[in-house]
Amino acid sequence: VHRLDRDTSGVILIAKDNQVHQLISKQFEQREVKKEYRAIVRGVPELVSDYIRTHVCVHTRVREKMMVCAPGGRSREATTFYRTAEVLGGWSLLELHPHTGRTHQLRVHMLHIGTPIIADKLYTGQRTFKKSEIPGISAEDDTPPLISRQALHAFRLTIRHPVSGKKMQFEAPLPSDMQDTLDALREHQ
Repeated sequence: VHRLDRDTSGVILIAKDNQVHQLISKQFEQREVKKEYRAIVRGVPELVSDYIRTHVCVHTRVREKMMVCAPGGRSREATTFYRTAEVLGGWSLLELHPHTGRTHQLRVHMLHIGTPIIADKLYTGQRTFKKSEIPGISAEDDTPPLISRQALHAFRLTIRHPVSGKKMQFEAPLPSDMQDTLDALREHQ
């Protein structure tokens, strides 16, 4: 019914037939679905929580990327609410609530406010996050990397049942690579 960026873990909704697919897709189109993500980012946002309202468009030089841009042309409005769940030294665990569903929206918005998602190869050039990046840990503790994909996880999805209208909520616990990264950051902050 919807999609996640490649290398993003978490909840994904699959319909068993076309009628249900259409009914749930309509909820996504009308922005009735509540989505909540978790992300581990480098840095600490200036504000504990805030709305990020921008326009995004295809990057001018790298077609696979998106970027924040001025309104108009082929740009599309993108809105994300974030809340800092935990500060871990020079990193943070954030709760992200996208109100729109633009391609790479959360990754672009985190980069835009100066707190990029760790191990996001496309947007930061960093493909892994290693223990040695944490102050006080030596390079000999580097194998294997803590995480080898962007530290972004679709944590919770809330929809209305397509027939009964009853609220339904689905959650996926943090995967082990993100949990291991958080544990290492907590231990050494």
